[in-house]
Amino acid sequence: PKILDYFKAQQPLYTVQVDGIDYVKVYPGPVPLPEDLERIQFPLSLSFGEQIRLLGYDLNNSKLKSGDELVVTFYWQFLESPPPDLTLNISLDNRDGNLLNSSEGSLLNGYLALDQIAPGTVIRDVRKLTIAPGTLPGHYHLKVGWFSPNKGQALEVSKVQGNSLHHTLALVHVHGSEGAGFSDGTGD
Repeated sequence: PKILDYFKAQQPLYTVQVDGIDYVKVYPGPVPLPEDLERIQFPLSLSFGEQIRLLGYDLNNSKLKSGDELVVTFYWQFLESPPPDLTLNISLDNRDGNLLNSSEGSLLNGYLALDQIAPGTVIRDVRKLTIAPGTLPGHYHLKVGWFSPNKGQALEVSKVQGNSLHHTLALVHVHGSEGAGFSDGTGD
């Protein structure tokens, strides 16, 4: 079920045990608390089209190597109702722009339909991307973008002040010699 897929991508906040056995795992929900928004690891304010603003993102790990799983938590504010067919795309590309791995899917893995989101709502969306086995240490870009298959186009990314960036946004750069590490970058 879609609800289980959403929570499987996350680490539990805590686990309740009875007689040393995991009984209940408590996870953060899709609507962040105000204090969650104050603690965003990489705060941003970028618009995707007229409908969506990226408030920032968190990374599960600052050091990754081949075969590891990158977990990115995005904080999206919906300024108006987005088209119901939008998909979120994340990819890991090398310096030459060659795709190493990508993931595409609905917001919250389809757990909540876009047409059910009221304007002004902030959603926490957790995404996983595996660093492909055999990926050599080096410089990589994690990119994110929204795409409408029905219209055949991506939402344009712009800074809140209005400067257009691209249709995708390079969020972080992966570096490393033994493993890969992250440093903040906004594709400017």
